[in-house]
Amino acid sequence: MSATSPQYRSAAQTPSHFHDYPGAAHDALGGLATWQHDAAATAAAAAHDSYPVGPSPAFLHYPQPGVDSASLQAPSAWATGYVRPQPAHEWQQHQHQHQPDESYADRPSVSYCHGDGSAPLPHHQLPAVSRHYQHHQHHQHHHHQHQHQPALTPAPPLPLAAHDHFHPLRISPEWPVAEAPADHQLYAQHHAPVEHIDRTATQILARHRPTPKKKAAKVPSSFVERQEKLKVSKRKGPLQERQREKTHTMRKTKRICVRCRFYKSGCDEGDPCEKCEKITGHARSFREPCYREHLEDTSLIRRCNGREHQEEAEFLGYDWIYNSQLYEMEIIWNLPGYGPIPNAQPLRIAFRPYSPKRGPLDVATSVWSNREGQVPTVEQPAYAVYDTANLVVAVERYFSSLQPAIEEWIFARISRDEIAYSTYQEVIRMRQVTGSKALDLAMRLQCLSVVSQGYGSVFSPNIPGIREYDYSRLGHSDYEAYDRGSCDRPLPGAITHQMDVAAVKYLRKLEKLFVKELAALIFKPKIKPWYELFLTFYVIFWNLEYIHHGAQDYIKSKNGTLLENQVSNVVTTQIKKWEFAFPVLLYHWRCILRGYSPFKLARDNPDELRERGHIDAEGFQYVTSIANVFDRSNPDRFQPPLTGFATAHWSTSSEWIVKLFKEAGA
Repeated sequence: MSATSPQYRSAAQTPSHFHDYPGAAHDALGGLATWQHDAAATAAAAAHDSYPVGPSPAFLHYPQPGVDSASLQAPSAWATGYVRPQPAHEWQQHQHQHQPDESYADRPSVSYCHGDGSAPLPHHQLPAVSRHYQHHQHHQHHHHQHQHQPALTPAPPLPLAAHDHFHPLRISPEWPVAEAPADHQLYAQHHAPVEHIDRTATQILARHRPTPKKKAAKVPSSFVERQEKLKVSKRKGPLQERQREKTHTMRKTKRICVRCRFYKSGCDEGDPCEKCEKITGHARSFREPCYREHLEDTSLIRRCNGREHQEEAEFLGYDWIYNSQLYEMEIIWNLPGYGPIPNAQPLRIAFRPYSPKRGPLDVATSVWSNREGQVPTVEQPAYAVYDTANLVVAVERYFSSLQPAIEEWIFARISRDEIAYSTYQEVIRMRQVTGSKALDLAMRLQCLSVVSQGYGSVFSPNIPGIREYDYSRLGHSDYEAYDRGSCDRPLPGAITHQMDVAAVKYLRKLEKLFVKELAALIFKPKIKPWYELFLTFYVIFWNLEYIHHGAQDYIKSKNGTLLENQVSNVVTTQIKKWEFAFPVLLYHWRCILRGYSPFKLARDNPDELRERGHIDAEGFQYVTSIANVFDRSNPDRFQPPLTGFATAHWSTSSEWIVKLFKEAGA
């Protein structure tokens, strides 16, 4: 009998032909029972390459006496994982000792296609040896799962009947050695590639795996009402010396960071401060960096007068003509690119003649360059307002009374800008509904800024020396105050400058009140009125864009004149101050929101915005409509008006206005 016969191959050499059977790692106990089949069945079973069912009787049948086991054809392929221990008994001797009348019933055909052995034979139908084989096979399967070893140790001898005894196996060295195929060739054709199986399984799981449920957008916790604290912490006793010095320094320099001001906590001079450095990276709501630029440091209006080389516009002194008397004059004010303010009564002023001493640089002469490169000159008599203090009061009263008419001019200018028009309508509504001081002051700043870009005309017909000019013959100018396109009797240059200074002084007054009110809203405790603040920021941003554009046009209008350099220097400095103000305001806007995105909420969870978004029904409609405008991709979203300043001043063409909306999720 050959030493390489399938029944006697070592555990490391012999793979199993049980593909998916749980007991594939069993030992050679299957050879204990002699399965009686005819020779034809044996030959047919040996000729197959694969076995979809359990082991064929041909491989469990012992050769008859005198027949070499090597002559039995080995299967062409074996499944992987089958190991068999070295036999320790002489099977041939055992075969001769069997009684002639001993026989075993044929093993029924049982399917082994199920990996868990779900269809075994009934236990009472199996012989004793077969039942032990099945039990040992199940035990070996679990043992193989828990111990990953290259080969199994031989099983202990079975408790057979008294006549079933065994002796050590004697193997003759003369037996021929049958070569078996390499291990990796035996089962290669019976197993699909691992990569293909893994890929197929992954695809099936991906199709059946439920997609993760997206959380609905909600109002952040910083905008949820909280229960008031019952315990109020109070300082006990005076501060320590070091703490007192730090507090004194911070109050003196006024450089407290925005976060410490926001939470009313002590700050220091560090960069970043100790409080901001401590929460960096794990702040829950206030995630902005340490920042020390304040609203009070910004310039939200035009303060300069480039014509007189003044960074802060102030009244000039004049050499009054000796023994000259005061005269009265009625003037009207024109809005840029429009004309006289509708339904406005003339403003009466008292003036006096003076002696000009600066030649062409005197304010009595007005020069500019038109688009053709020509430099027109307009000159009026040297008249100036005598009582400037009274002029400031008169200007405040006069233009405050014209606020509704100036607002109408604003709506006419933005009528084709859908975002601006809808937003300004909300501004007017909220101002009436809530009586918001911040919105009212913002609109006053806006209207007075428009006034300061306008020009005055002499209304009285009998003023000595006042001449009329046809501006249509003087060419077109980039600056709207010089691009009048009709006949006009312009104010004397000195009075024009005085009116401008009076308007700037009023602007400073309004700006101071506005910044104070804005800071009170931003740094107030509890929930911030985000919608009111959003509308306020929009008005201020629109106004900054407007005066920024007007300043650039004014610089162009002075190119090629004697005033070119001084105008450029002064106005450029003012423009830089406005450009500094934009990011400061935007930083405070982010501090107000602290992760709140109302326009995004209007898209994703409108019910949440309506119920808990701190906004009324009209405001909800506005936020929803603006979110839809920003979602558009058609060209009408960016369609500019045809003429005028708004050609370059379109809400969606303004970098800072777009950022204002984007920070809120638009």
